[in-house]
Amino acid sequence: MCLLIPLCVQYVENIYAKRQVRAAIDVVRSLLANPFLATHPHKWVNRGVLVMIFLRKKMLLSLENLIIFFRIFNPYKREFLMKKTLAAVTALGLVIFSHGAHAENKKWYAKLNAGTSFLGDQDFKQSGVATAGATGKGEYSSGWVAGGAFGYRITDNWAAEIAWDYRTNENDKTKFSDGTSVSGGDFASNIIFLNGYYRFDPVMNTKLRPYLGLGLGWVEEIDMDLKTSSGVENSYSAENEFASQLMAGIEYPIAQNWDFSTEIRYTKVSDIELKQESGSKKITGIDYDPITVAVGITYNF
Repeated sequence: MCLLIPLCVQYVENIYAKRQVRAAIDVVRSLLANPFLATHPHKWVNRGVLVMIFLRKKMLLSLENLIIFFRIFNPYKREFLMKKTLAAVTALGLVIFSHGAHAENKKWYAKLNAGTSFLGDQDFKQSGVATAGATGKGEYSSGWVAGGAFGYRITDNWAAEIAWDYRTNENDKTKFSDGTSVSGGDFASNIIFLNGYYRFDPVMNTKLRPYLGLGLGWVEEIDMDLKTSSGVENSYSAENEFASQLMAGIEYPIAQNWDFSTEIRYTKVSDIELKQESGSKKITGIDYDPITVAVGITYNF
């Protein structure tokens, strides 16, 4: 019997993994009607253990599990009233509910991520300078991004989180329409996002889970530092801007409670007005739209 139950459960789980719910129910019901189980001195305990293991495999107490449970035991509802079954049913309920509570605790998560930021050339206008209608163009090299998030898995597929990202890209060359240029400094941002994710079901025969996400953000600060070859630095910055982002990635469990992910992210802050921090000049009409490739590690609790 000790060997029979795990084998039965594994077989049923394989069927269930293929989303053949009715087939899984029929198989479990047939197993419960097995003559060996029916004649065993502790038949109800065996039935309880079998279904208990089956339901615990689902990792949470859901309405679907309760429906499966009552469908399986429906043919035996009269015997459920017998005192001999009371202990088995009580034990089964305690295990399911305790495991369900455990699963609830696993809905929260904390995440750290880091990666590479790519920022394309940016055209802009100038104001507060001697020449009216002055313009400029910035060229940037790849940089880095780091951040973290704290989130909650609303369902197995949907999740929401509050995230923070800091990214920076080196200024390769910023050229102004008056002929001057600067080849030092950086273009950086500090943004807080509210993100929503949809995780697809695992890819067939793997644990890989693709996901898509959308985020709306508040720009705490976006900053452009332009440093001349002589070491003089002019800083331009903006605050309280609106940001948005799109994410796509893949998540993979690497250990109990731990997930690894890799993703690509597109962030957008449009039509920014950067004010000179030590003067009256402004850089206007510039967009900030980096593309990020990052990896992350998530702890579920």
